[in-house]
Amino acid sequence: MRVSREQLTPWIETAVRQAWGYKAATRAYYIAKNGTDAQITGSYRDRSPSTVEVRQGESVPGSLGGCKTRYDISQVLAWLAKERRDLSEQLEWREQIPGLMRKLKA
Repeated sequence: MRVSREQLTPWIETAVRQAWGYKAATRAYYIAKNGTDAQITGSYRDRSPSTVEVRQGESVPGSLGGCKTRYDISQVLAWLAKERRDLSEQLEWREQIPGLMRKLKA
């Protein structure tokens, strides 16, 4: 199923941000948009994950310059979950992916 930017942005700014926090939501947005990770460089104050200033990071494996489908988005979430340092947190985040995906309206 295709996913548009109009669907993706509000979902990241609400569901992903509430579940995984501001930084993870910001990273998810930029990976989904550009295929690259991002590091926040600007102030969070009065900014959303899609509008905060970032420094472009490394390319994310398997992300080909922008997500177009729900599968692509699920892979972004799986990659972010894998990046957690704590193994129990990795597992917890992976378990949350199906619930987050259900919140992404088609």
